[in-house]
Amino acid sequence: MLLINLKQNIESVINQYFTIRLMCLLLIVLLLTNCTTPRIQRQNKKFIVQLNHAKTKQEFTGVLVVNAQNGDTLLAYNHKRYFIPASTTKLFTFYTAATSLPKKLPALAYTIKNDTLYIKGTGDPTWRHPYFKDSTALSFLKQFNTIRIVKNYPTVEPFGPGWAWEDYPYYFSAERSSMPMYGNVISLSTITGEESVAPALFKENITFKSTKTARDQHRNRFYIKKNTTKDTLHIPFIVSDSLQLALIQQEHPKANLGFSLKPIPLSKLLNGIETDS
Repeated sequence: MLLINLKQNIESVINQYFTIRLMCLLLIVLLLTNCTTPRIQRQNKKFIVQLNHAKTKQEFTGVLVVNAQNGDTLLAYNHKRYFIPASTTKLFTFYTAATSLPKKLPALAYTIKNDTLYIKGTGDPTWRHPYFKDSTALSFLKQFNTIRIVKNYPTVEPFGPGWAWEDYPYYFSAERSSMPMYGNVISLSTITGEESVAPALFKENITFKSTKTARDQHRNRFYIKKNTTKDTLHIPFIVSDSLQLALIQQEHPKANLGFSLKPIPLSKLLNGIETDS
């Protein structure tokens, strides 16, 4: 969004002096030139004036344009001030994931001793995720009757550093965990005209109201605004050990589930879906 707004603001200033063709040429010069010409200096000054316009002065804006070839600074405004990274960090997250993850996501780590399967989560977010709907790990678990979960140490904090705590009821703030299921959100759909809830065990935890959709901050109690719109809502649930067992038990009712009381070395990895799925 910053890049889009930057382009729009630059264009609005340059259009006062040049035609569209000359504007494109000037943008190229601005980005590729090895020196800051007086004309560009004037354009920079006009651009900064535009940022301080009455319509945008309530916004906190910063811009840094650097020549990628020689490192020269072409435009700097509030560039040494601190900003909340926001969605720009997603670009780095995507790049890191694309260059670091293997061809297939590791669904879980495991080992088998006698008749017991020991497993540990790897953070794979695709288990029954509302978009991926992957069942690779759960299908594997159904081959065993006795399953013990080995806890991750240190434990995974539900919220990442810098997350806003008040965003807990919104789909984009699903809690982190070592073995997420269903994306760690409940999905309530009215697409077919009837309400359906996944995971189904949360059905009794939902109350339909005339007020806005919400969730209790410290318990899995959900309040859904009643309307006639056909839609699918995703609301994060609070992750816990007991809920983890209940979700797996729902998928594998005959399993003897529990947590391992001691650390167990896990030597094998179960591969899940393709990383670029």
